[in-house]
Amino acid sequence: MKTIEQTLRDGEIVCIFPEGNITRTGELGEYKRGIETMLKTISVPVVPMTLHGLWGSFFSRKHNGKALSQPSVLLKNWFGTVELRVGEYLKAEDVTAEKLEILAREQLD
Repeated sequence: MKTIEQTLRDGEIVCIFPEGNITRTGELGEYKRGIETMLKTISVPVVPMTLHGLWGSFFSRKHNGKALSQPSVLLKNWFGTVELRVGEYLKAEDVTAEKLEILAREQLD
């Protein structure tokens, strides 16, 4: 958390996955409240984003339950489409894990 705080103070961008882990099913997991803890120490805008098209790729846990474990999948899906959807930024004081999860689920529809 201290590294994240310092990185933000240095004006850098930090990307986090509020679920706290990589999905094992391809479904969005429950968001954890760590983001709320972070925003109490440093007030920065939050830009909600969702990744689409990664499930089944080399980076997912679809194959044997391990990410980065099937090189053949990397070659087979080399030209697969991955999309990043970006929402409107939120003020730190307006952010909760629950609100971000709702926004993410809306982006996934």
